[in-house]
Amino acid sequence: MVYLHCLLLCFVVPSVAHSAIASEREKRTWDFLLVAPLSFAQIVVGKFMSACAAVAALTAAFTLPFLITFIVYRSNDMTYLGAVAGFLASVVFGVFLSALCIFISARSRKAMSAQAGIYGLLLVGLIVLPILVDVAFPYQGFDKSYLLFLNPFVFFTYLSSFSSPEPQALHGSSAMVAYVGF
Repeated sequence: MVYLHCLLLCFVVPSVAHSAIASEREKRTWDFLLVAPLSFAQIVVGKFMSACAAVAALTAAFTLPFLITFIVYRSNDMTYLGAVAGFLASVVFGVFLSALCIFISARSRKAMSAQAGIYGLLLVGLIVLPILVDVAFPYQGFDKSYLLFLNPFVFFTYLSSFSSPEPQALHGSSAMVAYVGF
């Protein structure tokens, strides 16, 4: 369920936030925003909060099904702390993705080029990079999760492979700090 939530965030957040600033330039309404009694930071934070509202809406829609699925189909390998950490990591990834979309939208002139850039970056970061790391380091003894700690799907797989909650919470904390730091 956490995989599905994160996958939907990868499609919903860019479709909502790709045009945050780029479409303002494209429609020529950016100058009107600059004349308004708002600072640059207030405009950007407002755009960011609207993207985070999409993350919050999708998270609210997934909370009850996630809890029901976890309680009914709970395996012995996954603990409550691990499930909550996975869901929290998915939400933090959504907020990180919102910030990334706003940044790319601010750097693009057209909304469609911003959307293409965001989806291209997601394709490279979530699909191409794990394949390249797997091909470059085919050894079984090498821990590849440290090269891919920003990929939430690698974190979810790592999270579900432990039965004790201590390594799960500690491993995901570095990825969450990196998401919040960006």
